[in-house]
Amino acid sequence: MINVSLGERATICLTEDGQINCPRCSNKAPWEVLSESLSAMEQGMHDAASDAELISFLYLPQPQRFTTGDSYDLGDWVYEIAAHIPKGVILQFNFESGVTKTEFGKLLVGGDYWISNPGPSSRFTRIAEIARANGTEVSAKIQTGNSTR
Repeated sequence: MINVSLGERATICLTEDGQINCPRCSNKAPWEVLSESLSAMEQGMHDAASDAELISFLYLPQPQRFTTGDSYDLGDWVYEIAAHIPKGVILQFNFESGVTKTEFGKLLVGGDYWISNPGPSSRFTRIAEIARANGTEVSAKIQTGNSTR
């Protein structure tokens, strides 16, 4: 099962910009909010189907600001999440989000659905290294495309 665990829309008390607006969860670190949600989902899924796989997709293509000096990186709290994925959950992250390319003298930063520079981005590499160092399997969400013309 693939679950968009963070990003795209509100699914847990943690928002894609790292805010926790829930009184019950407000004293928790972002990784704790996600880990508790994934732990419950993983346990329920495996109770029903012991050989099933749970993929937690963090859909975080931002930031995409074109500001001089911007690192185009994600907040440190995102990378901390990768160190705390519950056992039995596969972490999935955009492979190309954050890649850079200069065209006609202009710096472009890939968000998602960006196939002109497929990656891996430094964001994906950092997430994957942290996750693997903590015993978490990692999945790359990639873009592919074709044309009939």
